[in-house]
Amino acid sequence: MIGNLPNVTWIKPASLPSVSDHARMVLFRLEFEISAPVSSCELRISAADRYRLYINGASVVCGPRKGDKWSHYYETVDIAPYLREGFNALTVRVVAFPEKGVSESEHAPISQYSANLGNLLMVDGKIATADGLTASLSTGQADWTCAFDPSYAISGNTYIFGTEHFDAASVLPWRENKPLNLPKAEIAFGTGINKYGELSPILLTQRMIPNMEEIPGEFVKEMPLHKEEKGFTFDKNGIAVIPAHEKRVIELDAGVERTAYLKLIGKGCGGKVTIYYAERYFPRDETVPTGPMRRDDWENGYLGSRRSGTDFMTGLHDILTLTDTETAFENFWFRTFRFVRIEVEAGDAPVTLKKPDYLMTAYPLKVTAKFTFPEEKWDRLWDIAVRTLRNCMHETHEDCPYYEQLQYTFDTRLQMLFTYAISADARMAKNVLWDYHSSQLPDGILQSRTPCFFTQVIPDFSISWIFMLKEYAEQTGDLSVIDQYKPTMDGVLNFYKSHINADGLVEHLGYWEFSDWLDVWPVGIPNATFKGASTLHNLFYALGLRTAADMMKKLNRLEEAAIYDRQADAIGAAVVKFCFEEERGVLREGPDCHEHSQHAQVLATLCGALTGKTAENAMRHAMEDEDMLQCTFPWHTILLRALDKVGLYDLSAPVWEQYLSMLDRNLTTIPEKPGDTRSDCHAWSALPLYEFPRMLLGVQMTSDGWESIKVEPHAIGMDRLSGTVPTPKGDVSVTWFTENGTMHIKVSAPNVPVTVLVNGKTYEAVNGKFEI
Repeated sequence: MIGNLPNVTWIKPASLPSVSDHARMVLFRLEFEISAPVSSCELRISAADRYRLYINGASVVCGPRKGDKWSHYYETVDIAPYLREGFNALTVRVVAFPEKGVSESEHAPISQYSANLGNLLMVDGKIATADGLTASLSTGQADWTCAFDPSYAISGNTYIFGTEHFDAASVLPWRENKPLNLPKAEIAFGTGINKYGELSPILLTQRMIPNMEEIPGEFVKEMPLHKEEKGFTFDKNGIAVIPAHEKRVIELDAGVERTAYLKLIGKGCGGKVTIYYAERYFPRDETVPTGPMRRDDWENGYLGSRRSGTDFMTGLHDILTLTDTETAFENFWFRTFRFVRIEVEAGDAPVTLKKPDYLMTAYPLKVTAKFTFPEEKWDRLWDIAVRTLRNCMHETHEDCPYYEQLQYTFDTRLQMLFTYAISADARMAKNVLWDYHSSQLPDGILQSRTPCFFTQVIPDFSISWIFMLKEYAEQTGDLSVIDQYKPTMDGVLNFYKSHINADGLVEHLGYWEFSDWLDVWPVGIPNATFKGASTLHNLFYALGLRTAADMMKKLNRLEEAAIYDRQADAIGAAVVKFCFEEERGVLREGPDCHEHSQHAQVLATLCGALTGKTAENAMRHAMEDEDMLQCTFPWHTILLRALDKVGLYDLSAPVWEQYLSMLDRNLTTIPEKPGDTRSDCHAWSALPLYEFPRMLLGVQMTSDGWESIKVEPHAIGMDRLSGTVPTPKGDVSVTWFTENGTMHIKVSAPNVPVTVLVNGKTYEAVNGKFEI
C-alpha cells in the first residue's frame, strides 16, 4: 500500500489563495519558551512544495525529498541539539510552485513535483524536557503562525531553480531572537485514508535516505580581472566597500567545483548585487574549441553568458537589492559553482559587503575505499572522480548539478555501481528502484528521468533499470526485490516485444531513441534507427532479456529463465543474420546501415550474440579499427566489461588516456563527454570509481551479498597498487606489485570464501588471508 502518515495536519496561510501563477514563499514560524534542558525532540516535517527548516536562525534540514504524486516524502530530524532554555523559534521557509506560470518557462523546477495546492506545512513532534514536561510542536496543535515573504521571488527559467531575487527592504527579521507576531496559520486538511478508502490530497511517505549534509566552506582566492573591468577586493577583515554610484566586480574561486548554498551579508541603500555561478571559464574567442581550455584560464576566458549564439552557459544567477540595514542572503536552493562572479551597482550610498562563504550540501556519502597509488596523477584522477559522484548525488542521483539536476536511468545505473564500489551504501539505490517503478507508463515503458515535471522516454534507458535491479540484488543479497519488481520489468520487455518486425528485430521504438552523444548521430540517435532496425537497440533489448533470465535463475525459477533466454537468443540470432559481416567479423549498425561502432560489438559480446573467438575478434576490431565509432564516457564502463569478458582488459589503456588528459586542463570534476562539452560535472563519467576497486585492485563478488569474493588485479598503467575496498561483509585490503613480470600480492578479507587469481594461477585464501 502507498505510504501515508496518519493523524497529522497540514496548515496554510489564512490570507492567501491556494494557487498562484508565480512561485511564492511563505514563512511558517513557531515561537515558544523552554524552562529546562531538552531531553528529546524528534520532528517529522514536510511541505508543499519545498522547505528549509531553521531553528534559532541555524539551518537544520531541507526537503521534502523529491517525489511524485504517490510519494510525497517527509523528513525525520532530531532537533534537540538546536534548542536552548529560554526563547526558541522554528522557522520554515516554504516555496510553492505554480503548475504553469505566466510564461512557458515559469513552472516548478523540472526535477520537482508540484502538489499545486499552495504553500503548506506539516510538522509532527513533541518536545520533552528534563523536568518531565512535554509539549506538542505539531501543526494543528501548536500555535504556528505564517506570513507571505515579500522579500523573496523566483523569475526566469526555472529549469532547475530560477533566479532568486532578494529584497532586503522587505525582509521579515526571522533570524532575530525575538517574537515576530505573525498571523496565525489555519488548518488546510488532515492526512490518512478514510473508511471508504479515499486518500488525502498529499500522500506522505517516510524518507528512505538520510538528510543532506551541510558543511561550511570558503573561497580560496580572488581571480584576476580583465583590464577593462573595475574590480574590488576584500580586505584582511573580509570587508569590501564599493563607492556610491560605482559599478564594480569580483570573481572568486572555490578551488574545486561545489554544490552549496552561498551566503552573503551586505548593506547599502539602493545597491544591487548580482551573483553569477559558473563551472569554468569559456574562451573569449568564439572560434576556439571549449574542450581543451584550462578551466581557470581567466586571461583567455570569461565567466557567464559571454558566447553569443551558443548554449554553453545559462548564466545562472541571483539578484540582491540592498538597504541601509545589514542583511544576510542565502540561497533557498543550492547552486553549483567553482567560480562566482559578483557584480555590484552602488546607489546613492556606498555598498558594504562581507566576504561570502557557503554551506556545501550533498548526500552524506561515506567514502571508505582508499588507495595508495604509485603516481600522483592517479591520486588526482581518483579525487576528481569522487567529487564528480558526490556533486551529482543529493536527494536523488543527478546527471549534472549545474543544469538539469535530473535522475536519468542510464546515468543512475552507473552511479549506483560507483557508489557500491566506494562506500557499499545501498540506501539511495533502493529508493531509486521505487522511483522508476512509479514512473511506468501504460505501454510498459519507464520514464527516462524521474522525478520530473515533464514526461520523457528514452526506451533503452528502461533496460538500464533492469540492469540496476539485478545489480542491487547482487550487491545486497536481497533477492525479494526481484519478485517485487518483476511485473515492472516484464512491462518494459513486453514493450520491446511489441515492436518486433517480420525479420525478428525490434524497430521504430518511438520516443527519443538516444544511445550515445556521438557527433555523427543526430541528438544521439544511431543512424540505423532512421532506416529501420538498429543493432544497438536490439542488442540492448537482448541484454535486458539475458539479465531477466539471470535474475530468475537466482530464484531457481528455471522455466521462466529459459523463456527469457530463448527470446534473447532469437534477437541475437536475428542481429547476426542481418548485420554480421563474415569477412571482417564485426557487426554493422543495422541491416541497411554500414556504419560500425564499438557499442554494437560490446553489446553483442555481453548478451551472448557473439561468443568465444568470434566475440574476442569483434572486440579487437572495436579497439583497433579506425572506422569504429567510439564510445564516449558513459559507455566506457560497459566497454570495459566486454573487454574483461573476452580476456582483453589489457587493451583498455587508451581509454585511460582520455581521463588523464583532463588533469592538464585543471578540471576538478569529470565532464559529460570528451572534447567540447556543456557540463563539467557528469557522474556517468566517473569511471575510475568502478575500475580502480573492481579491476585494478581486483575485488569482486562471486555470489550474491558478497558471500564469496574473488581478487584478480589488473596491472594497467601501474606497477604496484595498494587499497581497501568496502563490502557488506567488511573491508577487503589488497597490496600488489610486479617484479620481472611476476605479480606479488597480499590480501586481507572478511572470513568468507576468497579466491585469488594471480600469475595465471588460482589460490584460495585461508580465513580471508593470502600472500604470495
